[in-house]
This record gives sequence, C-alpha cells and structure tokens, in this order.
Amino acid sequence: MAQRALQEQLTVRDLERLGGSLKRKSKGGAPRAEPAKSADTRALEKRIEEALGLKAELKLRGLGEQSLLTLEIRDFDQLDTVVERLTRR
Repeated sequence: MAQRALQEQLTVRDLERLGGSLKRKSKGGAPRAEPAKSADTRALEKRIEEALGLKAELKLRGLGEQSLLTLEIRDFDQLDTVVERLTRR
C-alpha cells in the first residue's frame, strides 16, 4: 500500500478510501495476531515432531495450563501409526 501511495502520489483521503474498500472486502475483520511462542513451546513442538515424524503445533490457551495440540496427518496410515505410538500397541 505504501509503495502504491508513493508511485501514484495519493493523498491521505485517497488512502482512507482505499483502506475502507479493502476493509469491506475482507471477511471477519483483521486477523488476530498470534502472540510469539516461547522457546519452551517451540522446543516442545520440535520434540513432538521428532517423536511422531509429523508437523506439530502447540497453542497455549488462556492463563491456565490448557493447550491445543494439532498434528498434520496426511492419511489413515499415519493416523494408525500415531494411535499405535500413543497407545503402545
């Protein structure tokens, strides 16, 4: 947007109109910025990824110790492998 403003020598009012039209086009408003992950969280994700051989994402929720673990699984064979490792069967 800044590059365009410089190239086209847009006024502040022009930028406001452009910004307003972009805002109306996007759904759900601006995306929420995720807080930066701590080194401990990134280390846990890496350990999980190495143990399971899958991409893992750990999101801490709220102020407590509750968190959400997401694993990227391509197919049912990978899912079976994860279940097997988790249940030790």
